[in-house]
Amino acid sequence: MIRRLGITALWLACAAGCSSGGDREAASTVSSALAVRVQAARTQTLKDVITAPGTIVPSTAGDLLVIAPEVCDVAEVPAPEGAAVKAGDVLVRFDIASVSADLTAKQQDVDQATARLSAAKDNLTKQTDLYSRSVIPKTVLDNATAAVSAADADLTHAQMMLKASATLAGRATVRAPFNGILVKRFHAPGESVRPSADDPVLRFIDPTRLQVAVRVTAGQVIRVDPGQAATITDVATGTSFPATVVARPVVQDPTETSAEIRLAPSGPTPLTLDTVVQTEVVLAVRENVLAVPTAAIQKSGATAFVMLAGDDGKAHRHDVQPGITAGPFTQIYSGISAGDHVIVTALDQVTDGMAIDIER
Repeated sequence: MIRRLGITALWLACAAGCSSGGDREAASTVSSALAVRVQAARTQTLKDVITAPGTIVPSTAGDLLVIAPEVCDVAEVPAPEGAAVKAGDVLVRFDIASVSADLTAKQQDVDQATARLSAAKDNLTKQTDLYSRSVIPKTVLDNATAAVSAADADLTHAQMMLKASATLAGRATVRAPFNGILVKRFHAPGESVRPSADDPVLRFIDPTRLQVAVRVTAGQVIRVDPGQAATITDVATGTSFPATVVARPVVQDPTETSAEIRLAPSGPTPLTLDTVVQTEVVLAVRENVLAVPTAAIQKSGATAFVMLAGDDGKAHRHDVQPGITAGPFTQIYSGISAGDHVIVTALDQVTDGMAIDIER
């Protein structure tokens, strides 16, 4: 009887010890698993956009900065700042002494050539009559004829030179090419000006033709094309208006970090010059594509991959081929399927085959 009790006690002690060790091992396994959060890969529509602030400016076709044709004085600026000017009205007249003198000289050349041609023609008429009566030899008539031809050629040349001088003189008067507003006068009559963009005389704009100037990075500008859809949002009111990309520059200087693109509203808006707006340019739209959180995509050299939470309680690496990135999500062409649980936290710790514990 005593022997049986001893055996029973020994068995119970062993059972208790073995049970305690198993529990510790299970607890140790659970505690060694890395706690992670996951998000299911799913099909959705992605819109790749550029968002950037912009400013309402005159269109390039409705913005005129008047610059002197050469070093000269401003003779007249008829309209004051803020005045409405009609197409064809004078914006500014320059006092260009050299041009005026040259125009006068060329007009005198034309007058003299005209007089010579008239005299040559009168002489030809006289010599023709004398020759018809056999008073003079043929050579005299030929010389008179040649004199008319020479005088005519001289007049043609003088008229061409006068036209060229008049064209040059025409630069002394600048007229409005469209209806608009004289928004800024940089010089007053009597002041000297230089033929340089950093020394303008005045700025004239068409306030009915407005665009939005937006600065984007050099990397973004190569993805922008005229015709792309855009949205303009008035920062003050929150009102949005549809627009279109109408111009982008070609970035030729590799040191340039940004460039200006232009948007045009698709219709009338209450926006006025110099209004600050927020813009969104749609670069691409992908409908019904598989996407995962952009932050979940990692790189190993040139290979992109994500870590999936497997049904076996472990993390598994899957190489993927990403597509466009639209904000927090990136398109995935291949490597995973819809519904796969992509690990989105502790990515600097999780490794392939590691035990994980999904946080709920």
